[in-house]
Amino acid sequence: MPEVRKVLIVELWGIGDVVMMSAVLQPIRAAFPQAEICVLSQPHGREILLENREVDRFFMFRFPWIAFRGKYFFWRWDWSGIVRIIMSLRREKFDLLLDARGDPRNVLLAGLIGAKRSVVFNKSDRIKHRVAHWGEVLLQLGLKPQAMRPSITLIADELIEADRFLVSIFAGRPARLAGIHPGAAQKVRCWSLARFEAIASRLKAGGVGVLVLAEPDGYGEEISRSLGLPSCRLGLRQLAAIIARLDLLVCNDTGVMHIAAAVDTPLVAVFGPGSPDFIGPRGVASVVLRECRYRPCFDHCRRDSAECLDKVTVDDVWKAVVDRLDTGGVRE
Repeated sequence: MPEVRKVLIVELWGIGDVVMMSAVLQPIRAAFPQAEICVLSQPHGREILLENREVDRFFMFRFPWIAFRGKYFFWRWDWSGIVRIIMSLRREKFDLLLDARGDPRNVLLAGLIGAKRSVVFNKSDRIKHRVAHWGEVLLQLGLKPQAMRPSITLIADELIEADRFLVSIFAGRPARLAGIHPGAAQKVRCWSLARFEAIASRLKAGGVGVLVLAEPDGYGEEISRSLGLPSCRLGLRQLAAIIARLDLLVCNDTGVMHIAAAVDTPLVAVFGPGSPDFIGPRGVASVVLRECRYRPCFDHCRRDSAECLDKVTVDDVWKAVVDRLDTGGVRE
């Protein structure tokens, strides 16, 4: 392979996608120790990977085709912004571009960026998990995708601040501490607030400290008010540090689920329309789901309500919570 001095890794989609992509960073750094490794993502990519030392530089832009709605309203696209970011990337003269999405729009983007070599995952390959897609990219480079695990690097100051925060809101650290995160970017992935509240209530009754991790718009704070529990709204890095200090996180299929897995926090994830085989968490995790003939439909449910989530009972999730608390241990 010709000398590789500059690498661009492309992951344009959500928080969870960026976290799963992080699994490829260490192998790429090991293969090209002298190269400048850059990441093209939305702004949250930089926030998530800020302290991951494998990444030297970030390029940030929200490409319009990743939107959930209105992505094909071409007249609304920020065409000047698209041209600027593409021209900026072309000037970098990348030796290698990596993309595990396999989306034709990404393929076109890769061609416009003009790296000397582009390695793009082929969707026709029968590889299930998104992390395995990145492993396929490594294989195309002649590298062995061994022990690929997503990871988020947190520095000592962030963890110390998380400890201080938890001590302040609980007047000391509980012997066992669980987080409840009931939100998701797409509401079709959200198990009901009432059922999350029931889980929080059972945890509280069992002597477990419970922290409600609300969405930026406050979604989930109803649980806090109803049960008299502390809640917080946090930025991504604060959130990751707090989650790293939990003994358990209970959440939906969402980016926060992948953050928990990446910082090695035991978790219970309630899955609805998504497929755990494709986007499930890696690490100390239990996935709770019910069979549904329509799965996977991801964020485009054909029913009036998400039947797959409606079928998941409080007892289903509680059993997984008890099992995970019993086997997951307690953080020092």
